[in-house]
Amino acid sequence: MEHRYSQRTPARLKLLIYKKSLPVALARLQNISRTGLFALTDCCDFAPTQILDIEFLLNTAPAHPRFRGMVVHRHGHGIGLEIDDADQRGYANLWRGVRAEHALQAAALAPWLDAPAPRGYWL
Repeated sequence: MEHRYSQRTPARLKLLIYKKSLPVALARLQNISRTGLFALTDCCDFAPTQILDIEFLLNTAPAHPRFRGMVVHRHGHGIGLEIDDADQRGYANLWRGVRAEHALQAAALAPWLDAPAPRGYWL
């Protein structure tokens, strides 16, 4: 059984991963929580306990937010990161924004998801 400190929220954002201040990989955010995130990437040379910087490539932001985190696990083509305590305040604001956006998208899709499927269509 998994025990988590906070609930994970699905998210689909582009990320840029930095190692020692150099960009090394592109990634796609899969889910985000109050204390960390899981990102899919083709680059797999990240080791547990390794420190990385993660930049969120937001289309609407003039400056892309960047946070420092530690690799806590690797799974398939992805890495789990715990965000550094020093970055928690700014990261918490980003997390709240992603959760709010996810809630808006879910609310917009809810009527469509609850509607019966037309005959002859498979979902």
